Amino acid sequence: PEVTGLIDPDRPVALMLVAVLHFLEDADRPHEAVAELLDALAPGSLLIVTHASYEGIPVDQERAGGTVDVYRSTRSPLVMRSRDEIARFFDGTEFVEPGLVSMPLWRPDGPAEEEDPYAFSGFAGVGRKA
Repeated sequence: PEVTGLIDPDRPVALMLVAVLHFLEDADRPHEAVAELLDALAPGSLLIVTHASYEGIPVDQERAGGTVDVYRSTRSPLVMRSRDEIARFFDGTEFVEPGLVSMPLWRPDGPAEEEDPYAFSGFAGVGRKA
């Protein structure tokens, strides 16, 4: 009752998983969890995701791995996924333009070449549930 008093389950909502999913290991079955959440949402709802990735990082994966290794010793390990693996979170949705792109390219306010190169070390996307 507390939730349905605030959110109408028959109306579209936004599910924002911003800088969240890269802290879930594959053993946590994050793709299945997102699919279950999406299934509960009304048609027209939006899934918003940002996720870290080695793709686009301005150093080689071995050097970037040092940062990832720091998280391995914590309770929240950093899991880098490929663009294709991140795109799977959007199964059952249709991408909103410009699709799944490097974070600074998702409707930028300014020229991409002015962004910190490390800002490209992940992807952002919005999907609309059919």
